[in-house]
Parts: sequence; C-alpha cells; structure tokens
Amino acid sequence: MVQEEKINRRKALNRVNENITELKNMPQTIHSIYKVTFKHKNFTIFNVVRNYSIKEILYDECEGNINLYACYFKDKLNSNEHYVGILLDNSPNWIYTFYGLLKVGYAPVLLSTRLKTEEINKIIEKLDIKTVISSENKQNIIASIININDICPVNKALEENWADEIIFTTSGTEGDCKIVKYTGKELCAQIINSQEIVTKSKLITKAYKGYLKHLVILPLYHVFGLIAVFLWFSIFNVTFIFPKSLSPQDIREACILANATHIFAVPLFWKTIVNSIEQYTKVNKIEKKFKKGIQISIILQKIAPNMGLKLVNNLLFKKYYVDILGPSVKFCINGGATLPLYYFEIINGLGYPLSNGYGATEIGITSFSLGTKFKDRVNESIGLPFSNTEFKIEKSEDNIDILFVRGSSIANSVLDENRKWKLVNGEFYNTADSVIKKDQKYYLLGRRDEIIINTNGENFSLATIEKDIQVPNADSFIVLQEEDSTFSLIVSYDGRLTKFQIKNELTNLVKNNLNPLIKNIYFTYYNFPKANDIKIKRKEVTDYYKKHSDEFIPFESNSNAEYNPASDLEDDCEIFNKVQKIFIELFPENISINSDSDFYYDLSGDSMKYYQLLNRIKEEFKIEVSLSGELPRNIKDFVKMIKENLTL
Repeated sequence: MVQEEKINRRKALNRVNENITELKNMPQTIHSIYKVTFKHKNFTIFNVVRNYSIKEILYDECEGNINLYACYFKDKLNSNEHYVGILLDNSPNWIYTFYGLLKVGYAPVLLSTRLKTEEINKIIEKLDIKTVISSENKQNIIASIININDICPVNKALEENWADEIIFTTSGTEGDCKIVKYTGKELCAQIINSQEIVTKSKLITKAYKGYLKHLVILPLYHVFGLIAVFLWFSIFNVTFIFPKSLSPQDIREACILANATHIFAVPLFWKTIVNSIEQYTKVNKIEKKFKKGIQISIILQKIAPNMGLKLVNNLLFKKYYVDILGPSVKFCINGGATLPLYYFEIINGLGYPLSNGYGATEIGITSFSLGTKFKDRVNESIGLPFSNTEFKIEKSEDNIDILFVRGSSIANSVLDENRKWKLVNGEFYNTADSVIKKDQKYYLLGRRDEIIINTNGENFSLATIEKDIQVPNADSFIVLQEEDSTFSLIVSYDGRLTKFQIKNELTNLVKNNLNPLIKNIYFTYYNFPKANDIKIKRKEVTDYYKKHSDEFIPFESNSNAEYNPASDLEDDCEIFNKVQKIFIELFPENISINSDSDFYYDLSGDSMKYYQLLNRIKEEFKIEVSLSGELPRNIKDFVKMIKENLTL
C-alpha cells in the first residue's frame, strides 16, 4: 500500500510539473490557462449531485458548453461593452459564463450574490457595466439582465477574441466594496504558486488514483474560491463536486456520494462541523470517550504521521465518518479568516488533515502552513510566503504590526475614488492585517480596525477575543467595543429558535469561562450582513447596533436566566407549538392531535414516518437525537426530550 501511494504521488507530481512547465513556456495570459486546462478531454470536470445521483460532465463537454455560451454572448452583447457582470451562485453554468465571456473579449466582473442591490449598482456605475448575467430577473439593478436560463445555442461560427482581465469585488467588510483587477500575468503567477504546495505537502496528492475530487463550497466569485479552488485545480484536471445546496446534510451527502477528496473552506464551516460533533457526543454521553480518542489520535499522528493517520482513518474514528464528511476526504484548507487552535486539533484529530492559508482579494493567495509533520498543520500559523511573494511587517502610527505584501502574483490594480486604475503590482501592498512572526512563521491576529487600544495602553484584537466563543445554535456573533471602552458580545439568532434555547445556550457560554473582557451580552434577531459568507461586516453591524438598540435584548447571567427542564412541559408554548406543527404536517388527516396522542397507537405512524419526524426535530431545534433508551412517542415526550437536549 505504501509503495502504491508513492507511485500514485509520483504520477500526480508528474502531471503537476508537466502542466506548470507548459504554462511557464506560454504567454502569461488567461487564454494560456484555458489551453492547458482543456488539453485533456476525457477527464471528468464536474460531478453535479442531483437527488441521490450524480451527473458527470467531461472537460470536453464543458468546453463545448463554454463555446455555446461564448457564441450567445457574442451575438447578444454590444461590441462596445467591455465589463460584464456575473451574478450567479456556484454551478457549472458559472464556469460556462466565466470562460464564455472571456473567450469573446468581455472581462467578467465577479459579483457576490450576497451583496445588496445598492452595492451592486455602485459597482455597475463605476465600471460602466451595461449587462449582468444572473439566474433571475433582479429588480432595481441598473443594467440589462440576461437570465442564465434563457441562454440557448446560436447558429454562428465562434470567433475567439480573448480578454485578459477579470474583476473581483471585495466583500465590503470595512465599507464600500473595492474593485480589483487581475490580468493573465498575475493569474498565471498564482497558479504557478500551487506547484509549491503540491511539492511540499505529501497529503495533497495522497488520494490520487488518476483523479482527485474537490468539493466546491467556497463561492467562485471570491478570490479564494476562484483561484485556490477552481484555477489551481482545473489546470491539473481535477473533478469538482457541486452539492445540491450548502446545507450540512447536502454537503455530507455530496462528499459521500461523489467520494470527495479535497475541501477548502472558511472558519465557519469547520466550526459548524466541530459544534455538531460535540452536540452528538453530549447527547450520546460519549464526551470523555471522544476527547480521549482525539488525544490518542494526536499522539499517534505526532509519533508516526503516515501510519498514525492510517490508524485513525481505519480504526479510531472510521464508524463516525458517515455522519461527518465521509471516509474519502484526504486534504483540507482553512482560509478567509482566523480559526482557533482548538478546531485544528479536533478536525486533524478526526483524521481530516486541515492546514491554514492566507490571502485577500487584493493580494490573491500568498501563503499556506504546510509541512510533513502533524505540528505543521495543527497551529494557527499562515506559514511563509510563496517564493514569488515577499512579506514585511511595519509598525503603524499606533504601534501595531501590519503586514505588507509584494510579488508578481498580487493584483494588477485597484480602482481608486476617481475611477482610475491604480497599479499595485510591484509595490508593497498594505493589507491592514495585524500579524506577528515567531519561529520563522507568520500568525494573523486580525484586521487593523479590529485592534483595540485599551485605557491601560494594552492592545486587544477583537478577532482574538471572538475566536474561542462557541455558540453553535447562533446564526452569527460579534464582539463590539462600547463607548466606555468595555466590550459587548452580540449574538444573532435566525428567529426559529425559542427563547428557551437561546437563554440556555448563553447560560452555558457564560459557565464555560467567557472571556472576562466581555462585560455585556445581547441577543438579537437582526441578521448580520455577511461579506461573501466569509466575514461579518463589522462596521455595518456596529452602526446598526448604535441606531437600533431596542432590537438587542440584554442577557442577564443569573440563575433565573436558565429554565428548569423539569417544569410544566406545556407551559413552554414555543417548543410545544413547534412540535405540534411538525406532528400535524406528518399526519394532516388527524386534526385532533394533542400532547398525549401516541405516535403509533393513536396516529398509526410507522418507522419511516418516525425517522422523518426525528429528522424534522433535529433540523428545527438544531439538536442531535440519541436513539438509545426509551424513545419519545407523543408531543409531551418530545418536548421533554428537546428541553433536556438543549440544557446539556
């Protein structure tokens, strides 16, 4: 087996080296990237998950669809247009549109489907965009909309006229979106960087058996999604898996059905996985067993990295993989923001190798924490810059260490306030990220505007304060500094959770040694604006919090804040009514369902419906349900079980 892995790795490296060498010897353009990507016709480029089945699309078929889209755009768009917006969620259609526009001379502007209409319109005005490709007829957008579903074959010969630039729009975390240009030269440099990762990390090619399969959950309109997922891996003819949706259930289903080998994701994804695992271990009363297993796994992988990982995969946690990400995942990367060390320990301990990365829209992907040893992965370092990239640290006016980046792979230019392109490539770019360097590695502390200077002169990073907070049932949370220099935790819930759930979760948070710097906790049903689903728009949340204080409910940490699960069960109307509604949906013919109606005897339920009921309960209340012991049979039993699970 070891010899087979060595042979397979050698095959993978040969393909990487062959394709990178070919790209280096070509003009450094997007057209060259495309040529290398599609030179192999019979590999599978897409696995699209559809109702427990998979549709396979070959590189050859993909290129055919790109040509159809290109002909359509050439026919429908005006020749004087240059920038064309792409406002689509992830799908093969996104790729057809992206390359189809480039192929006939139009520069795609990658728009986040999470941006507000007014933010999209600002970008449209600044770039004089006439047309946007979307999946629906968006209202109030000041450009013509081509609905992706209306694209059809055009009976015309394709005349290629390749454009050589793409436009990223930043997430607008600190205010207005920035508009950033990459040409083929910078994109080729980004792709060439990936050779260093594949060469240095044995794990990235460990699963190679003629193919690798990458789960696409990062948005392709984001620099991390397009470059680190699609451009890096399509040039090596990897297969990309598109799940039905980004729900945890659909992601797990896609991983297992399509045998995903690689996953790149943001911190929220890894936190969600760990939180669900911890909830499962609590419900099934195996917390100590699980923690002991993680400790044994870490020891094994430290002593013998290769054999230790095999033992973890094949023995220690094998039976749990079907409920996490499946057994096929062999390499993972975290990017987009900081992830606490604890999560690296759990994910790596489970046998899913997870490394840390760093980048930004203006600089692309600049570094990864890679190496052959377990300790190289299980730390919060962003590693060292790629060979064509240079890092330096400079002090800001208020004595904070800020990272500056320079290199051939960073963005070409940024649109300034006067709508002129300002060249950034070749100069040191101020990332506004606070970092430290120790043990010859760089560590990200957070954004410059998240570094707080306290009254005693000590610096605090809001991201550092936030990173150990665990509120798994929350939609999102953020720490803000009040006018009196104290810190408040703001937790957002999606409205489906009951106050019982919220207050118990926040009570548990306080019990588990909440950072003493946090003096107040508020919960709200206000949905925090997300920046491309990767970061929260801190400035916008802060402004909203100051103007709408009545929407933020103070949480008092005292004995009265925690409900007693042994209290009168039907008194908690929120939980009772939700459970009753689920029962009625499953048994619409029974209009007289009450708290004592037995699932089997009174309602004539069967095992399949009971399974559906359990899944609905798990989804509605975000809990795990243990199938051991006496199972609930009526609404009253379910309410009791739910309240007990919520107070774990």
